[in-house]
Amino acid sequence: MDPTPADPHASAPVPETSRVLQVDAAVGIAAKLVYVTTGPQASRRMGEDVMQVALTPVVAARIAEILKVVLQYADLIQRQEIVAAWSAGEATQFPQGRVEVDLLCVRIGIEPLGAGARVVVLWEHVPALVLQLESCVAVVGP
Repeated sequence: MDPTPADPHASAPVPETSRVLQVDAAVGIAAKLVYVTTGPQASRRMGEDVMQVALTPVVAARIAEILKVVLQYADLIQRQEIVAAWSAGEATQFPQGRVEVDLLCVRIGIEPLGAGARVVVLWEHVPALVLQLESCVAVVGP
């Protein structure tokens, strides 16, 4: 038995399974809305203009939830089916979240207030986006 106490200032070992999330989309709060802006990597890779959408906290939370679900599936068809079913349910909400998925990215927005604007987020950046959205919603409140 080691008689020396553990150093409370020592850093905890980092598990091998942990990884740093890749952040691209800019997410912030202003006027009790959650703003999401296309990141530079997504803009360059997809060849799209930088867009920004303002989400109500409720819509931001709903989008974060569906993104967490689709991240559990690698198959594009399954992801599209899940998003289609979610979108049908969203149609009863005002305003409703808008999520579109393809092989390389997701596009998120808000309707009908968003007038079709979508922010592109590459799949490798979606886990970080989910955490950013959830953090903003926790600050602003639903």
